[in-house]
Amino acid sequence: LEDHKKKTILGISVTKPSTFKTTIRSIDKIGLFTLYNTDLPISQMYFYVKDLFSMSLCNFTVKREKRKNANGKNGNGHFMQLVSCVLKDNNEDLFYDLPPLKSVWLDIKIEQHGMRTYYNDPLLYVEVSIVENDENGVPRADGQRRRKIVIDEADEAETLKEISKVIERLNPDIILTRGGDEFVFPYLAARASVNRVSKDLYLSRTKTPLRNCIFHLSGNSDHYMSYGTIMRRSKTQVYLTGRFHLDTTSYGSLHFSEGNIPGVIEVARISRVPMQRLYRVTIGGALQSIQYYNAYKLGHLIPPFKKSPEGFRSGMDLITNDRGGHIFEPLIGVFDQVVELDFSSMYPSLMANFNISSETI
Repeated sequence: LEDHKKKTILGISVTKPSTFKTTIRSIDKIGLFTLYNTDLPISQMYFYVKDLFSMSLCNFTVKREKRKNANGKNGNGHFMQLVSCVLKDNNEDLFYDLPPLKSVWLDIKIEQHGMRTYYNDPLLYVEVSIVENDENGVPRADGQRRRKIVIDEADEAETLKEISKVIERLNPDIILTRGGDEFVFPYLAARASVNRVSKDLYLSRTKTPLRNCIFHLSGNSDHYMSYGTIMRRSKTQVYLTGRFHLDTTSYGSLHFSEGNIPGVIEVARISRVPMQRLYRVTIGGALQSIQYYNAYKLGHLIPPFKKSPEGFRSGMDLITNDRGGHIFEPLIGVFDQVVELDFSSMYPSLMANFNISSETI
């Protein structure tokens, strides 16, 4: 924080979320302003401003509006406009009710022609499996698959169009995939383009074509460093509208591996990160969101880049605090009766099953 007292600043709002990034770039090019609150996902910022979170119980009012054309005249169709939304929930509650959720697995089978599958290989068939809910009515990815639907039409184009019809008929809230971000959904979008049925392939409740739900990450690298380990991530991410796409092989899905779908919901509620985004960030991203929320509520501006300045410390202070950065090398050899305190033992599954946590040890 650079200032000890609040001061008047200039605030700019946009009429459409799609113009947010463009507006930021235009203002930044002027070179006269320091920008704040610009690097947060719009959906996440909406949660901060409205004091909402994923899977929260709300009372809301909507009204039916007629669509407008580009010239401002009435067009075809209608849409629902949110008038008011009142929160009736608390994300700090230990026990809470969830809406009825339905989950399906989506798997594909490809006619592989080369050493590895690629977009040129034709689609053979698609499997959609309904997932059994647990005793609390919440779906789990490792739950029993109650029913399996095989989509195998006469030609590839019809198979792709039938995927949309099956998903629309089953009306799931969550679509689970293995590698959906990196290959499955980009592959299906590519095959739909080859067969000229891109508009007919959709998985969102809004019927947004799948090709429009695929986003490419900025930057040239598909690797990043996390807690001293080099991790790989997909350079594409698939965000559906009206439904959740959860890629179980996502690089950030520690919340899923430790807590399954209920664990993702719990972390999403606490951190105020939308569920689809939470699946694709590490636990550090979730904790950072909690910091951002509290900073916003305190009226602090959030800079676009993280600053980690460290105050000056003398040599004696460094020696006293961390032995001057000295690290003790382990003894080389074979030893018995060695005890290790595993960091992962602090995670939710063991806490829930064995009541082991930092407070009980």
